[in-house]
This record gives sequence, C-alpha cells and structure tokens, in this order.
Amino acid sequence: MSDLLFKLDPENPSSHIAKIESYLLLKKPKDALTHGYWIYHNIGDINPLLFIISQQQIMGHAPDSIIKSISNIAESRDNKYSKMFLSGVVYNQSGDERKAEYFLRKALLEKPNDSQATISLAQILNRTGDKEKALILLSNAVARKSNDVNLMRRYAEYLSNEDPLLAISEFEKLVI
Repeated sequence: MSDLLFKLDPENPSSHIAKIESYLLLKKPKDALTHGYWIYHNIGDINPLLFIISQQQIMGHAPDSIIKSISNIAESRDNKYSKMFLSGVVYNQSGDERKAEYFLRKALLEKPNDSQATISLAQILNRTGDKEKALILLSNAVARKSNDVNLMRRYAEYLSNEDPLLAISEFEKLVI
C-alpha cells in the first residue's frame, strides 16, 4: 500500500512517511535510513530521520549499530552535520549524555545557527546540572536568530524556571 501511495503522490510528505514505516515493518532499517536521508537532502526535513532513530531504539538496536548505519549513509552523502547531529540524538536517547554532548557540539561547529542541535544540547546541559551553560547557549542562539519562535519558546521556558522576572524583561526586549 505504501508503494502505491508513494507512486501516486511522491511529493506528498505522508507518502514518504508511509514508505519509511513500511521499511521499518519489513525490518529494513538501512533502507529506511537511506530514504530518510533522501528526504533530508532533497526536502530539507530531518524529522523523518529522528523518527527512524527512535523506532530503531524501540526495536532494540544498540546505539553503536545505529551510529554505524548513520555514519555509512552520511559519508556517502558527505554530510558531516547530519552525522554529528543524529549521533548526538542517538546517544541522548540511549542515556549517554557525555557522548551526546560531544556530538551535538560537533554538529554546532558545522552549523552554528541550528535550532534543533542548540535545543538538544541545552536540554542535556540542563539535565546534567549545567543550567547556566544551557541559558547562555540559548541566549546566544536567540540573539543570533531572534525570529526563531521555537528557540525563543525554549529560552523562555528555561528563564521562567530560573528567574521569571528576567524572562519577562528578556522577552519584552525581543517583542518591542
């Protein structure tokens, strides 16, 4: 059914998700990752890759085997950022915060203004007790990308937990 949907409407994002789900149901994670990378490189959406990774972990694949698959596909596409970012996500989801932080920092070296990597790294820093570093990271990111609503929302959440009055004053500056 997913093949038919994909053939009928290859431009529809739903047909791509159906194809990925089909690969996962057929226990073909490498095909799912390859298709996810195709979506990322041709459409610019990394979310299908994040979905595939979460499903692989649910299916019991070890983080290192997922990283190996990601590395092989990323190298064939010559995309260092996606390899670093996705590796950080895998290690974060598996609970290895040290490795997750390492890979997310490498991803941010490749794409310093990336919101997803910034937010993921801030979450790890916050969880490991480096709240001040998380706030500084988000503050700097918001200063560079003041029109990024997702970044602003995350920054507001962190500020409101630490200092509600500072949160209000920071966002008055952005809105005015």
